[in-house]
Amino acid sequence: MKNLSFWLMGLVVLIAVSCGFKSEVQPLTEDLELFTEQNEDSKEVLMGVRDSETKDVVIFPGTYLSISADKYTIVCKDKDSTIVVYTTWGDKLGEFDTFNHWEVDGDYYLGTSYGNWCFYFPKQTKIISTKAIYQGLEYLFVERNGTWEICDYYGEFISNIPYGCILIKELKPDKSAEEYYYIEEIGEGAKTVYTLYDIQNVKIKSYTAKQWKLVSKKLNPVQDVDGLTIVSAERVTKL
Repeated sequence: MKNLSFWLMGLVVLIAVSCGFKSEVQPLTEDLELFTEQNEDSKEVLMGVRDSETKDVVIFPGTYLSISADKYTIVCKDKDSTIVVYTTWGDKLGEFDTFNHWEVDGDYYLGTSYGNWCFYFPKQTKIISTKAIYQGLEYLFVERNGTWEICDYYGEFISNIPYGCILIKELKPDKSAEEYYYIEEIGEGAKTVYTLYDIQNVKIKSYTAKQWKLVSKKLNPVQDVDGLTIVSAERVTKL
């Protein structure tokens, strides 16, 4: 009878184990895999990411609805529709409402949330977060720390231009490219000097207040963003 009791107890344990939670593993990329585990208290199924070879955890398990990954990023969507993004080595890029990868004439990721813009340039491992941007055909203008930084769409730094300046866009005749210049205003009233620079900060010419009044009539408004007024003109250096 005692042997029968031990046999029945073993059978109950075996059934309990066989009916328990089974972790699932799915490949995400060549180097990463998704795995699941169960929360011991809530019994919710949690999803995480780990290295497929070493099994080192990259993203600790959480209550995500889905997880996807590519060569540079891991994208986790939670129950609140928030998009939580990490690099493939586990550094958190941020939480966003939208997140997209752009590869036409550049290579960058853009996440947006409540008026904030986050650009991630994977080949430069560069992150730019800002509340004010202007996007040209070839260059991205972003407000950072009281100045405007210019870079291309691969994240390559071009230059900085002053906060509060006037950006002048000159469209090439075939409309395939844009040339940019800016005006820096120094002084007040009739003594104000308006200086024209290219975006490499090379001075081209200066205007008196009276001259600028005539020149400004040849400028066409394009867009106003915080700390940057964008206008367009033909043959800017001839103004």
